[in-house]
Amino acid sequence: MSEPTTGETPKPTLTPSWSLVPKSFALLQQYFEPVVIISVLPLLTIDLGSLLLKGGVGLGFLVSMVGLVWTLLTIAAQANLQVSAARGKRISVSECYNQSWRYYWRLLGFGLLFTIMLMIGFILLIVPFFILLRRYFLSPYYIVDQNLSITEAMKRSAAQTKPTAGYVWGTLGVFVVLAIAVGIVSAIFAGIPGLPTVIDTLLSLPFYFLFVLRYTEIAH
Repeated sequence: MSEPTTGETPKPTLTPSWSLVPKSFALLQQYFEPVVIISVLPLLTIDLGSLLLKGGVGLGFLVSMVGLVWTLLTIAAQANLQVSAARGKRISVSECYNQSWRYYWRLLGFGLLFTIMLMIGFILLIVPFFILLRRYFLSPYYIVDQNLSITEAMKRSAAQTKPTAGYVWGTLGVFVVLAIAVGIVSAIFAGIPGLPTVIDTLLSLPFYFLFVLRYTEIAH
């Protein structure tokens, strides 16, 4: 292997993307209870509401709204849980919520801004869409882990993912492949009301920590 020439910055060597999957699964086993309470139950509540609506039960709309609001309120708690787990910090559900409120509006604001940017990038040209995706999709972890503003998090994410772009795309690729596989499995049970969502949610859990593990290597 050739040595870098003077003035040349060697590219960092990180964990191969597929190797992050078993690490993510190991974290899931350690943090299974908070993951289920914070991330799974809100989605299943929405699914239950949809089932009740299809069955003509008027309460279904209320249940769906409860699930939707609950899901929105977990945005910061999920990111806080993921960052804490990646750092090996034990954290309870109540601590996840209590510690994460200070990031909530920043994460919500970034989510809206990032969605608009991706939509514009996709409409104008597909290339800007992928450039924006690589630069900024890890920004929420910068906000939570380093307590940065939206703009600071986006700048740092863009700068630190540039020399590690191959690993970033590899991680996104692994996620897409696994998501497609999960979607195929859940589609098999499409004829059973409510079951596809349950299967999709549960089978997605093993790679719940995939992105935060990549962030941790890039940022630290």
